[in-house]
Amino acid sequence: MRLTIFRERSAASVVLVFTGLGALLSVLGLFAWRHATPLGRPVDVGIPPPPPPPMDDGKIGYMYIIDGYAYIDGPHWFPATAWFLLAGTAVAFTISALLVRTGWRLVHGASGEPGERWPIVTALLAFGGLFGLAVSIAGRVAQPRAYSVVQSEPRDPQNPYPDSNLIHYDVGPTWVTFTGVGAAASLTVGSVLLLANLRAAHTDGGAQESAS
Repeated sequence: MRLTIFRERSAASVVLVFTGLGALLSVLGLFAWRHATPLGRPVDVGIPPPPPPPMDDGKIGYMYIIDGYAYIDGPHWFPATAWFLLAGTAVAFTISALLVRTGWRLVHGASGEPGERWPIVTALLAFGGLFGLAVSIAGRVAQPRAYSVVQSEPRDPQNPYPDSNLIHYDVGPTWVTFTGVGAAASLTVGSVLLLANLRAAHTDGGAQESAS
């Protein structure tokens, strides 16, 4: 019975590590998408024109003047935040469940259970790199878009001169940069696990054993 409980806890550790890493990579992916992914065509948020005035025959158009001001707003945080967090943690949880199903678990070196140090680092490194690559692909499919905002006078007395909150960095090819950042974050987590003397252990087909 003690062995069964121990195996359940060590299997739960796999789920906890991968789900936590998935949440971390989701946050990093959100910031990378918003601040380092090439921007798409900006969205104009202007003041709608008034109805056309009555004109005499022969007139070809009219002009109206807006007394206002303009500023640039960055890509919206929502719903991107929800998408990244939900997708990232869901994928991480699914992968960890598959690993547990196939017999992988985490054990402490002092427990006497046989285990290896490097499979866990390799698995986390691959997951982080692929996650970063997926963020790069998502940025090409759904590009972040800035907003060119026009507001009419009078201005908000609490914020009469709104500054642009558009912060953007050119990091080169995102499929290289994001993949590298994801791998580096995962390598850091894997190194912490190694320092904590955790190892990856495997049982054939996840076979369960029990002992009294």
